[in-house]
Amino acid sequence: MSSFDCGASLRGAFVSSDNGSTWSRLDKALIAHSFWEIRWLNGYLYLASDGQGILRSTAPLQL
Repeated sequence: MSSFDCGASLRGAFVSSDNGSTWSRLDKALIAHSFWEIRWLNGYLYLASDGQGILRSTAPLQL
């Protein structure tokens, strides 16, 4: 079983699968966003942006 750490900031959204040793940007294919909140629901990751709406992962993330 794997786990993810996720973080949202004024500079983007990031995920780590190695307990925070390395981070990858989740929103790299999108225009620059600042994110205020992050939620996990039914395997999907939701990101609340500053004035750009709510983004949802395209597929559930497997734990």
